[in-house]
Amino acid sequence: MELIEKIENPCTDEYEKLKEFVLGEAMPWNFYEKTYSDRTYPNKKQKEIPLYSHTVLARPNPPRTPYSLIKTDLFTKVSIVLDQIFNHNKMRVYVVYRINFNSTFFNKSGKQTPWHRDLEIPHKNLIIYMNKFKSGQTLVKNGDVIEKSSPKEDEIIMFDGALDHCHTVPKEDDRRVVLVANYL
Repeated sequence: MELIEKIENPCTDEYEKLKEFVLGEAMPWNFYEKTYSDRTYPNKKQKEIPLYSHTVLARPNPPRTPYSLIKTDLFTKVSIVLDQIFNHNKMRVYVVYRINFNSTFFNKSGKQTPWHRDLEIPHKNLIIYMNKFKSGQTLVKNGDVIEKSSPKEDEIIMFDGALDHCHTVPKEDDRRVVLVANYL
């Protein structure tokens, strides 16, 4: 049984325009010292890595905030692209809980992000590799079984959100930019 599933990216005009903006100089990024500082992890001894992030749709955080919040003007453009991907792959999606762009770089503090789950409610993860980079694999774990993606620009992977996952940092001088969507 494969843990990571690949789906087709139709690479529509809307996707290409979004990608050009996200990889360009005008994209607003927020810097975070720690990758997942607000989450709970099974192994708190794991090293954190810094990243740049742009939240499109903020995750629900029950019981304090039981709903998702739109955080950027990019929401409409990103939702159109996700709808095109879902429709192209004949996927039935009931709700999207979270959408985020992440940008990580090579660093000496850690070789991978901590193992984690994005949400504590049932969901699936979708990751789009927005650019070309070396290393930066996504790893998904089910018990003792670990599966790795081999990221390629414009490739889309999916996996069950109940599984722990992490990613390695890209090689020196590379930047790993991904779109992450959590949905059901």
